[in-house]
Amino acid sequence: MGFLSRLLMRLFGPKFERTDSSMPISMVLLLRQPHAFNEAELTEAAKRAWSTTFDRSENSKSFVIEKGSVTILKVGNFVLHFPAQGRPYLDDPEEVASGFARENLQDAWLQHRAWVSIDCLKLRRRRTGILRDSQVSHRIDRQQLRRDLDSSGADVSRE
Repeated sequence: MGFLSRLLMRLFGPKFERTDSSMPISMVLLLRQPHAFNEAELTEAAKRAWSTTFDRSENSKSFVIEKGSVTILKVGNFVLHFPAQGRPYLDDPEEVASGFARENLQDAWLQHRAWVSIDCLKLRRRRTGILRDSQVSHRIDRQQLRRDLDSSGADVSRE
């Protein structure tokens, strides 16, 4: 069991059971004002968290790519995506808040005006060295990722 899974088990107890390990784990942070993590913030945080170095060379195995609203961090066997929105996480905040039993959770939900998600995918190799279709190649290339973002046609503008 990985670090993130152990943390989630500790926070949520036996209710948390991850049935498909190829799916990313996501954590949503509710914010009072919009904040999109930038390359410098993520690079510094990742340096401390993984005790690794980041360089700006195209061959670096650890890197951050920021393009509009798409921010991706690659370090070790992990790829993290940081989508952010300047609006409440779900529609009808009052209705959602009424479903929380604890008043402090209701207050937090009603006070948030923006959110950022941290989506984490751990890359794994099969014994044959070939990845399943649902997984990303272990050797993610910075240039290829940038080309893919450029050609995707996705709206990458920040709100």
